[in-house]
Amino acid sequence: RAYNNADFFDEALKLLESCREQGAEDHLWHFRKAYAHYYKNENELARQSFEQALQLKPDDEDTLMFLKAIEDEDN
Repeated sequence: RAYNNADFFDEALKLLESCREQGAEDHLWHFRKAYAHYYKNENELARQSFEQALQLKPDDEDTLMFLKAIEDEDN
């Protein structure tokens, strides 16, 4: 989270990848990965990770907001 908050998105993704197995069923792991991709303008990768996060926590308003933002940007 700290890397994302400091706009170090590549570093955030590297760290997240290093604990992929532990994060596989963690909503926040997928959300943080998606967040980094989103701010790197990698909308398709962000969408995939936000959708995985949403499967783990279907009512998460932040995840829904980012998915809507991606949809709006793509249209």
